[in-house]
Amino acid sequence: MKKPRTGRWLALIVVVAAGLQALYWWGGHRFVTHAYARGGGNILFNLIPAPGMPLRPLQEYLDRADGVWRTFQLAWMLVAVVLVAAPALDRATGRLHARCLRFGRACAEHPRAFLTGGALVVALVTATVGWLVLEHFPNSGDEYCYLYQANTLLAGRLSNPPHPLQPFFETSHIIERGGRLFSVFPPGWPLMLAAGMRVGLPPWTLNPLLSAAMFVLVFWLARRVTGDGATAALASVMLATTNYFLMTGASYFSHTACAALVVGAMIAMLRMAEGRAWSAAAAGLLAGLAVITRYYTPVLCLLPLTIVLLRERPWRTEYLWAIAGALPPIVFMLVYNHALSGNALVLSKGGVEQYDDLWFATGFWRRGAEFMGAHLFDLMLWTPPALVIAYLAGVRRAAPFKSRLGAVGAGFACLVLGLYPYMNRGGNQYGPRFYFDGFPLLVTVAAAAVFGAIRYEDRSRASRRLVYLYFASVVAHVAIAAMQFQMTHAQVDERLDLERRVAASSTSRALVFVETPIGLERAMFPDDFTRNGIDFSATVLYALDRGTSNQQLRDYYPDRECYRYRFDVDARTGSLMPCAPR
Repeated sequence: MKKPRTGRWLALIVVVAAGLQALYWWGGHRFVTHAYARGGGNILFNLIPAPGMPLRPLQEYLDRADGVWRTFQLAWMLVAVVLVAAPALDRATGRLHARCLRFGRACAEHPRAFLTGGALVVALVTATVGWLVLEHFPNSGDEYCYLYQANTLLAGRLSNPPHPLQPFFETSHIIERGGRLFSVFPPGWPLMLAAGMRVGLPPWTLNPLLSAAMFVLVFWLARRVTGDGATAALASVMLATTNYFLMTGASYFSHTACAALVVGAMIAMLRMAEGRAWSAAAAGLLAGLAVITRYYTPVLCLLPLTIVLLRERPWRTEYLWAIAGALPPIVFMLVYNHALSGNALVLSKGGVEQYDDLWFATGFWRRGAEFMGAHLFDLMLWTPPALVIAYLAGVRRAAPFKSRLGAVGAGFACLVLGLYPYMNRGGNQYGPRFYFDGFPLLVTVAAAAVFGAIRYEDRSRASRRLVYLYFASVVAHVAIAAMQFQMTHAQVDERLDLERRVAASSTSRALVFVETPIGLERAMFPDDFTRNGIDFSATVLYALDRGTSNQQLRDYYPDRECYRYRFDVDARTGSLMPCAPR
């Protein structure tokens, strides 16, 4: 009986694949051609650069789309075949599941050794990824801005004076307002970077240390909301074995700090529900720090659990302690806002059109679905794909807004829905970075679904298939992660071309005009390379090419050698050339 049934499933897979291929032949190239004609904006796969970036011939993007489509077809057919094979591997899956639970129970019985060893491994792995893959390079304009603002805070101020010829030194996400130059991003993460740098820690160490802390915090959170130490230990392992977690933890992005603060705040909130005043103050402090780190997303993540705890007991005196704990970071943010925007209630980026227009843009009802689909697709590329499926199954069982586990899981769903009207793909990232702030919540619920208290033998057939699919997707994720490491390093290597060529020139004092974007895949604009610190005192200054106006800057720095840098897309390399004589 099994062989004919397997044959029918395989035949169905072939028929569906043929139908999808026919659909792509009919509309795939039309879709790409339409995106090309409007100057960029194929959001889903980033096939076409953003508006303003140089476009290659259309055929190159069509060929790239064909490659993506072949990968998609191969991936879903492979998953389908794996599922067809599930009944034959049911016993093996049960044995593997039992071994994982035994490992989880052993870790839960010795939590100190497990958490200490695991945190150390996480810190070392993320630091190694930052060194070997990212080369400690701020691979995004956002990352550089955090370092810029951290150095500003270390200098004892909130902003810097602009250069007399500031238009040559415009830098992505650093704006000038009222004679002040500052990063537009929230101050929480720069404040943490500055604190770490003050005690002698290199800035690249902060996120690996926070990743290690998150490994520990997820264990504590999962143990509280599931009541099972084995599930909690496996939740920490599931978190730490995703490339999404490792790459983000190796970067300079603020998302690792925000996610750790959100999880810490949740643990403190659960302890607060037991009547502990100091836990209430800690919950308020951690939530406040999360808010000044990412503003909006931590509020979305914490909202469901807040509602559930308020339902359990509408008023407690501990809530006053929570409010008191939140006051210091909130007051700091108000002072920060007033200093940079002139109004305590207006964020530092408030009133800047390029940021305000990202919310509720024209057609956001349609485009929001496109962005959400792209983010979720990326999430399944940068994690074992079945993790998202396990989360959906776990949330359905856990009753969101009714149980504490469900409220934790609902935090991620609120994050996804709350970002629906936000029209921003995220730029350079390692998975959908705007979703990372709630990623530990997703993992906690997914772990409960895959490794919950029910034995494998007692699970329904659908539940057993979910376990099998998760194990299979972990194997696939290892191969995908290796490719992602390689691709990211190749991208970083391209972007470091300018730095290498300047170093090879052996110049002591120079002025370099960056004339073109740098890189082939997701090239960076020139204003992402005008990274001149907070006082323009570096031995090499990088400036934007302003054509005939460049002579003004050359006259301002008569003692500096002058160079021009251009990146050749066809050769995939750049050239550093002396400027024409004055």
